[in-house]
Amino acid sequence: MSPKPTRRRSQPDDCRAVIALLTDYLEGGLAKSRLAALEAHLAGCGACAQYLESIRTTRAAVTRLRSDAMPEELRRRLRAFLRL
Repeated sequence: MSPKPTRRRSQPDDCRAVIALLTDYLEGGLAKSRLAALEAHLAGCGACAQYLESIRTTRAAVTRLRSDAMPEELRRRLRAFLRL
């Protein structure tokens, strides 16, 4: 029986680098080489994949909000947060 391949666990620095790229990733602004590396990391790191999904969910909720129903300060802070 051959040994199971081991999947390298993500290091915190790797995760920080991925998180810093997620906005560009969602906006389609990554080079193909960086895109492939990021997607490989996401495939093997549940924490980063969950973080990405939370950003997607938040963005979707924000787009459903009426902007006139949100105080300007909250809108500004939310936009700054979503830009990471």
